[in-house]
Amino acid sequence: MAERTLNTLDNLLMAGGAVILLLAVAWWWWTGRRDPLRGAPLRVNRLEVAHIWFCIAVVLLSWAAGGQIAAWIAPDGLSQEQLRNWQGVFGANFGAAVNIVVCLSLAWVTFRGGLRGFGFGRQRLTSVIKWGVGGWLVGLFLTGGIFWITHWVLRSFFPQYQPPEHGVFTALRDPSLRPWMRAVASFGAFALVPVGEEVLFRGILQTGFQKLIPPRAGSLQHRWAAILAIGMLFGAVHSSTPQHIPALMVLGMLLGFLYERTGSLRVPILVHMLFNGKSLLWDFLARTYMQSQ
Repeated sequence: MAERTLNTLDNLLMAGGAVILLLAVAWWWWTGRRDPLRGAPLRVNRLEVAHIWFCIAVVLLSWAAGGQIAAWIAPDGLSQEQLRNWQGVFGANFGAAVNIVVCLSLAWVTFRGGLRGFGFGRQRLTSVIKWGVGGWLVGLFLTGGIFWITHWVLRSFFPQYQPPEHGVFTALRDPSLRPWMRAVASFGAFALVPVGEEVLFRGILQTGFQKLIPPRAGSLQHRWAAILAIGMLFGAVHSSTPQHIPALMVLGMLLGFLYERTGSLRVPILVHMLFNGKSLLWDFLARTYMQSQ
């Protein structure tokens, strides 16, 4: 019963996203089909390739350090599989926290206007909510459709393949893990990771990638190319669940478009948090229902 209810809600949310996307396309068509990024805010900055590699190196090192710290603070009695899963979850959260500090510090000194020019300038709350909730619903529709196609392909051509489960949900469903460990997993997935990934992928990498493509007069191809490239990279780095990679590439492109179009990092961060929060809530409701049976 709970699964049927959640599936119905999923379908309603995806239908809402489909309606919003159709209305947006219709509005774009009837208003002259101009480039959606035409007139979008610019981000004047002094980012260099060395800055980008520095951020990537810090992220990788902090993930590794987080995994070691996780092993130190892990309680006794965990199996090797539980310990590896806990190290992955804690390492991602620790890396996200360090990444937030590093990327914001770098943006402060390299973007004109500091963090305001980076994407944290003044913006009406109603505008952030409108773009954020609308983008979230469209994202659910697009990723849901891509995931269904991916699942069909895997089931049709690789029937023996068993897709791995995300480490966060494995941790949340493990009753032997301490409550504080599950709390760390939930908080990280809902808040730390969305903020950390957006300031890195959208704020630093997408902005920096645009400088690798010399802009042509009157053309916005360098901005579109950055959206596509970093969106694909965003999906590719989630290789722990390969069945989600195509859908997450599409989500990454949507997040990149929202950043370019609005000039605000608050919007993709909100979309990312809603996306992860919905997955966490659905998993919690499903587990609660199973435990009540």
